[in-house]
Amino acid sequence: MGFAGLSFFVNAAVVLLSAVVTSRLYGVEVVGSYALAIAPWGLLVSLSTVSEQVAMIRTLAVIERKTDDATGLFFAVLSASMTLTAVMAVPVFFISRALLDGPIDQGPAVLPAAVILAGYVAFENPGWNLESVLSAYSEGRRLFWARLSVALSFGVVAVALRAVTDTVWGLTIATVASFAVGTIVRLVSVRDLINRRPSGAAYRAGVQRLPELLRFGVGLLPGQFFIGATLQLPLWLVANTSGLRAIGAFSRASTMAVRLNEAGFRINEMLFPDLVRARREGDIERLAATQRTVLRLALIVLVFLASIAGGASEAVMNVFGDGFGSASGAFVALLGVHVCYVACSVVGTGFNVFDRPIYNSATSSIRFVVGVGLVAVLVPTRGITAAAFGLLVGYLVELAVRVAVLTRFLRRLADQGDGQLADTRPIDLVTVLRLVLAYSAGFAVVRTLAETVDHDLVTILAGGTLGTVAFVAAALATGLVTSEERATITRWRTARGR
Repeated sequence: MGFAGLSFFVNAAVVLLSAVVTSRLYGVEVVGSYALAIAPWGLLVSLSTVSEQVAMIRTLAVIERKTDDATGLFFAVLSASMTLTAVMAVPVFFISRALLDGPIDQGPAVLPAAVILAGYVAFENPGWNLESVLSAYSEGRRLFWARLSVALSFGVVAVALRAVTDTVWGLTIATVASFAVGTIVRLVSVRDLINRRPSGAAYRAGVQRLPELLRFGVGLLPGQFFIGATLQLPLWLVANTSGLRAIGAFSRASTMAVRLNEAGFRINEMLFPDLVRARREGDIERLAATQRTVLRLALIVLVFLASIAGGASEAVMNVFGDGFGSASGAFVALLGVHVCYVACSVVGTGFNVFDRPIYNSATSSIRFVVGVGLVAVLVPTRGITAAAFGLLVGYLVELAVRVAVLTRFLRRLADQGDGQLADTRPIDLVTVLRLVLAYSAGFAVVRTLAETVDHDLVTILAGGTLGTVAFVAAALATGLVTSEERATITRWRTARGR
C-alpha cells in the first residue's frame, strides 16, 4: 500500500508538470481539440470490458505465481479482452465520428481519435491486463515503475514533438507512445509471475474458466458503463454548447481533478486481493476493519488535497496559461467529484469481495441519472461551473446509498453468523463531519489568501503551506487522526531519527 501511495503522489506530480508544460506549449484550443480526440478512448474503455480484469485479479490472488494455472488463465483472459476491445473499437469510432463531424462540428479531431483508439487496442489494453497480474500478486513496487514510465514518456514525447508541430498531433502521438512504453515495462515486470507462453493444456484450462470469470464480470458491466458515461458525457455536453477554449479549460480542470481517481485504483489494487484472502479465511472482522480504516485514511489525504487545490483554484488554473482560468469554479466541484469517486470505489470493493458486483452496477446508475442529468440541464443555461456542481450532487447521492447498502449487507451477514462484526459501517457521520470541518479550514485559509494576494505563485506556495497547517490543526482537534495513529507516526519518526 505504501508503493500504491507513492505511485499516486509521484505520478500526480509528473502529470501535473507535464500538463502545465504541454498546455503552455500547445495552448488552450489545441488542448480542447485533444480532449475531443481522446474522449472516444474513454468511451471505448467503458464499453469494451466485462470487468474481466477484476475477475482475473480475484482468481489469481489465490493461485501460486508462475504456474501453468496462472499462465493459462492470464492468456485466456488476455485473448478475450483484446478481442472484445478490437470489436467494440469499430462502433465507438463511428459514433464518435458522427458526433465530431455533426453537432459538435470538430471534424479535425476525428483522425487523431482513430489513432488513439488503435493505440489503445494494440498497446494499452494488453498493458492493463499485465497490470492485473502485478496487482493480483501485490507487486506495488513494480506497478509504481510501470505507471511512472507511462507518465514520463508522454511528457517527454509531447515536449519533443512541439519542435515539429503545434497541432493536436503532438499530443496524440505522445499518447500512443506512452501506451507502448508502459506495455514494454509491464512485460518485463511480469517475467517471474507468469510464463512466457502457456502450454496448450494450460490455455484450454484457462479458457474453460472464462465463463466463471465473465459471469462475475457481467454483474459489473452496467456499473462500468454508468461510470464511464458519467466521466465522459459531461465533456461531450460541454463541447455541444461551447467553443474550443471552453472545452480546453474544462477538460484541463477535469484532467487535473481526475488524478485523484488514481488513488482509488492504487488503493483497490492492493486492498482487493487482501480482502479476498480475508474472506476466504473467514476473517470477516479483519476484512471490515481494514476496509473502514483504508477508506478513512484515503479520504483524509484526498480531502486535504481537494481543500488546498480548491482554495487556490484560480491560481492553479492560471498556471496552465491564458484561457484556462475560466474553469476555476468548475475545478473546485470536480475535485469533490473525484474524492467521491474514490470513496465509492473503495466501498464498492466490499461488494465485489462478497460476490455482489450487481450492487455496484445498481448504485452507479444513480450518479449517471442524477449527475449527468443535472449537467445536461445546467450547461446550456448556467455554464460549466454550475454543471460541475450538479455532477458533484450525483456522486454524493451515490456515495450515501453505497455506504447504506454495504452497512446493511454486512449487518445481515453478522446476523447470519458469518463472523462477528463490531461495526458494519465503512464510514460514519462523525468522521464525515470531521472531514468537512478540516476541508473548510484548509479551503478558507487558502481562499482568503488568494483573494488578498494578487500573485498566483505566492497563492499556491504560501496558501498551500498555511492551508496545510489549518487542515492538520482541524484534523487533530476534531480527532480525525486517532490517538493510535498519532502514536504510530511518532514511533515511525523516532525510528527514522535513529
